[in-house]
Amino acid sequence: MIESIPHGHVLSLYSSEEIVVSGSQDSTVRIWDLRTPRCVQVIGTPGSDAGQGSVSAAVSVDRSGRLIASGQEDSSCMLYDIRGGRVLQTYHPHKGEIRSVRFSPKGYFLLSGSYDNNIVMSNLT
Repeated sequence: MIESIPHGHVLSLYSSEEIVVSGSQDSTVRIWDLRTPRCVQVIGTPGSDAGQGSVSAAVSVDRSGRLIASGQEDSSCMLYDIRGGRVLQTYHPHKGEIRSVRFSPKGYFLLSGSYDNNIVMSNLT
């Protein structure tokens, strides 16, 4: 049985050997520990503490396992430091809803795809 079920539809998943990261319609990104199995952290998208967070439609984790990227329906991207437990950056690379985010193989760039018909490569260095 998995604990801490999201209160909205799950729209995106990313998995590694030890964790699963989910993005959902309730404006949260959740980290699930596959060894236990349970939700170990709930991250609100920017503005969610004021009830104005945006739906997390895409999630990805960099290959080091330290960073989560989340793409929201309000056209924003959020970078989250898993070890530090904090949002590092939020920015708006698109004019439409973001539907896909992926780190480049070496982690220097974040690629995002959107309903604005564009792919944006953001430099993370």
